[in-house]
Amino acid sequence: MKYDITYEECKDLLLERIRSNQSDRPGKPFTGKDVQNFWLYEFNENKLAEAERLNVLLPMIEWEIDNNTLTPELTDELYLYYEDLMEGRLDGILGEDEADVVIDVLTKCYFRVFDKYPDDD
Repeated sequence: MKYDITYEECKDLLLERIRSNQSDRPGKPFTGKDVQNFWLYEFNENKLAEAERLNVLLPMIEWEIDNNTLTPELTDELYLYYEDLMEGRLDGILGEDEADVVIDVLTKCYFRVFDKYPDDD
């Protein structure tokens, strides 16, 4: 079974989950680990295709970066996904309608975290 869920759908759903869970704990902001605990619980990773897994993780990575709560686990995921992008391993697995958005967000997140551009190696 595939979830067949896009990046934009995941981002919208994640933000809704954050809003609804935050109302249960006013004044106490979420950490990256908090968000991971309730967001990843929504999905069975064994049933996600690789593109779906990226679509599930990328909005969470983006949120954690925006909120200065990026966990080491998602830092590693970001690094590995960017490496996959640079090595061409994401070619053909992303839907045509969302590939540009996903690649753009992934690249911007990578640059923000690692402050590094492709020819800095």
